[in-house]
Amino acid sequence: EWEEALHGRKLTDKDVQNWLDDEYNTATTRLTDINLSKEDEIFRKMEVRFIKKLKGFINSPVVEKQFAEQAINQLMK
Repeated sequence: EWEEALHGRKLTDKDVQNWLDDEYNTATTRLTDINLSKEDEIFRKMEVRFIKKLKGFINSPVVEKQFAEQAINQLMK
């Protein structure tokens, strides 16, 4: 534990994805609040949109790998 505290924790893509999932759920819950001002509504919508874009960015290597595998499989046929 001390070594981890001294050197810092290593974050994985999965750690970040889990955190983004939690943040997305929280943001969408806040967005559905009935008593939002117009400014808060705009902010919450941008928050949700930003988190969705981050999730897509983190997931992009997985998607790219799937496309590459599909292309290789098509070439092999």
